[in-house]
This record gives sequence, structure tokens and C-alpha cells, in this order.
Amino acid sequence: LQTSLRRDVLIVVAVTLATFVFSSAIDLREWVENFTGPLEAYQIDELPLTLLATALTLAWFSWRRAKQEVEQVELRLIGERQYRALFVETRAGNVVASLDGRIKLVNPAAAQLLGFAATEELNGRMLGDYYLDGSLWVEHRDRLLNAEKIDLPVLQLKRCDGRCVQAVAKLAARLSPEGERE
Repeated sequence: LQTSLRRDVLIVVAVTLATFVFSSAIDLREWVENFTGPLEAYQIDELPLTLLATALTLAWFSWRRAKQEVEQVELRLIGERQYRALFVETRAGNVVASLDGRIKLVNPAAAQLLGFAATEELNGRMLGDYYLDGSLWVEHRDRLLNAEKIDLPVLQLKRCDGRCVQAVAKLAARLSPEGERE
């Protein structure tokens, strides 16, 4: 950041000096005065200073917006680290599914619990297929549709290899970014 700031300052100084030398060489002020003289009644001779104020204001807003963007990126990075800690790196299995039971997202712990090597293998599969008692999924789904939260001290699931596993489960419906319950 310091290197690019120094480079930018050097560019501004170089362009300013080049503009000064160029305008001095061609007597720019006199040319502008001769050009705008007949338009004095319209205050056109005030235009260069007005344009300078506009340029400085735009530069200020540009700098402020760039600073805000850096802050937003930093906040997103913090959020991503928190997401990784809560979802990816945790030992608790997490599954996000639509209310029809289609799995949308799982973390590595959930994939491992259900016997899968990769999380992507579960995407699009039906969550009810991993309930040992399929009718229990229907009951849970109906309760979730009524916005109930379900705490289960023991939920019996079956892995992809058919073996039975038990898990402590907390089920809750929430709205997806699209505004649908999941």
C-alpha cells in the first residue's frame, strides 16, 4: 500500500510539473484570457478555477470511496474467517437443505458423518434418504414448515454404506437469500 501511495504521489507531482512547464511554454493563461475575454459577461473566465474545484472534490470522493471499499473487503475477510471457523473447520455437522429435503450445502463434518469423502457428493441429494426412519423426516419437515425449532437429543441416521449413526440434532427453518424457507 505504501509503495503504490508513493508511486501515485510521484505521478501527481510529475503531471502537475509537466502541466506547469507546458502551460508556461505556450503562455496558456494569456491564451485562455484572449479566448474567454469576449465572454466576460458570462463569467467564463471563472471556469478554470471552478473546474479545479470540481477536480479536487472528485478526487476527495474517489479517495473516500476507495477507503470505504478497503474497509468493506476487510469486513468480508473477517466474515469469511468466521464462516470457516463455524462451518468448515468445526467438528459439528451442518446441513442446509430446502424444505423439500434437497441438500444444498454441507460441511465436511456432516459429509464424514454420513460416510462421504467430499461435501459435494451430498449436494442435491434428499436429506430424508439418510433418516433411518423416513417417516420421521416427513414429521420434521412439517414442523419446520410451521416455523418450529426441533431439538433432538438423538437422531438416528444411516450412512451411505447403510450403517446406522446417531447424532444430536437441532433443526430450524430459515429464509434463504432468495427469501424462501430452507
